[in-house]
Amino acid sequence: MASIIDLLQKLMTHEKSAREIGSTEEAQAFAAKVQTLLTNHKLTMSEVEFEAQEHSNPMGETVVKGSKTNIPSWTVYIQQSLARNYFCKCFGIAGRGDVYFVGRQTDRTAAVQMYIHLVQLGKVFAKKDCAEYTNNTKVSEWISRNRGRCTKQVLDKALKSIKTDFKESFLVGYGGAIQKRLDATRNDLEASADRHGRSMLTRNMATVEDYCAERFETKLVKRTPKPGSQAGLIAGNTRGSQVALNNSRSLGSGA
Repeated sequence: MASIIDLLQKLMTHEKSAREIGSTEEAQAFAAKVQTLLTNHKLTMSEVEFEAQEHSNPMGETVVKGSKTNIPSWTVYIQQSLARNYFCKCFGIAGRGDVYFVGRQTDRTAAVQMYIHLVQLGKVFAKKDCAEYTNNTKVSEWISRNRGRCTKQVLDKALKSIKTDFKESFLVGYGGAIQKRLDATRNDLEASADRHGRSMLTRNMATVEDYCAERFETKLVKRTPKPGSQAGLIAGNTRGSQVALNNSRSLGSGA
């Protein structure tokens, strides 16, 4: 287990360095790498290793602090898909922006790091693509046509609304695409597993469920966001579909 934790830490350190120097392609490269690492470890786990987890890789929860009173729907997509695919559970508290990842130490550490990474990446892309969208010919022509008819204040307000709708819709599309891809990777990994491997996956999640049942009282809340910008939704979905989740080329042979 120590080697798994060490390797995860290596991947996370590498990703953080890549993101800090602005290499977004390299910073995107390891989500499915970590997912595959965690899943394959559980698929090949022996009975002895499974029992040893209680001491070497204990259950617990990690809180990701939020700055808003409500957790945005697009981040919920990412939270839940990461939890589901990194062998954790994820909860929010009504009226607060904090997120709780629950699972074994290795799994929840990976889920938290990946969550922070994908959320930051989504915000960067949303800002970049929104700037490109609002500077395109269609929007520029609309502003030019209405410049003589409306005051600057009215135009500025309208442009601000366009940007807000685009970014919010973009992030919904982005989060949904990330969720779809993580689930697809998990399905592929499970499809290739033998009976013992699938049993190990089931037993690992059962221990998480039991821990949560003892520690938390939860209520399922379904969210159905209504994007205000179709262009933003499409752009976000495209970005989320293109994020290099399974490109491990830049991680080096040690990964």
